[in-house]
Amino acid sequence: MKRSFVVCIVLPFLLVFSACGAPTTPSPTDTPLPPPTATLSPEALQEAVLTAAGEGDIGAMKQYIAAGADINQSGELGATALSIAAFRGNAEMVRLLLDAGGTFEITVFHTAIAESNDDTEIVQVFLDHGVEIDKKAERGNGHTALMYAAEFGHIEVGKLLLSNGADINTVDNFNDPALNVAAFHGQLEFARMLIEMGAELNVRGFGGRTALGHATSQGHEDVAAFLREVGVTE
Repeated sequence: MKRSFVVCIVLPFLLVFSACGAPTTPSPTDTPLPPPTATLSPEALQEAVLTAAGEGDIGAMKQYIAAGADINQSGELGATALSIAAFRGNAEMVRLLLDAGGTFEITVFHTAIAESNDDTEIVQVFLDHGVEIDKKAERGNGHTALMYAAEFGHIEVGKLLLSNGADINTVDNFNDPALNVAAFHGQLEFARMLIEMGAELNVRGFGGRTALGHATSQGHEDVAAFLREVGVTE
């Protein structure tokens, strides 16, 4: 009777100890979990690609690319993963998408310049992938990459573009070169850099105005004073 009682008390503890302490052995029937893309419909996968581009999720984007997602497909508003990454200024994402075969209109490159905050890395990524550096915007004023850098005063980007062959005197649809654009937007240091790099001084663009005319028309007196000093006429 006593032995039976001891067995009844000790056996449950042994079972518990065995369950907790013994290493678990996977069952032969266990299978690995499917990748997160396996359960996505083509439409959901496309939406996931755009979301990853917007959130800068490099790991997820790599999975979607490996799963065969079309990274060049646009969403409802016409944005592609690459255009979203360019707008976000995400150089790493842009490089990943371009390496995976991403295609783009010149507007995407210009957007990257505008949103670069004068960080040359994202611009260099496009240059590494053979972007047409002097191609004009397909709509509107026909600005080039250098003109967008001038508009936003991105001096380091401007220097990078020029060192990679950008034409300093190319004009837009209104016959304005980058110097005129810089003057119109009050970008004194960019204007100074362009002149130091040999920009033509008295090109007449929109309204028949030179860079000086643009600066004075917009009230940028500091730019106007500098331009007068270096010989720009109105």
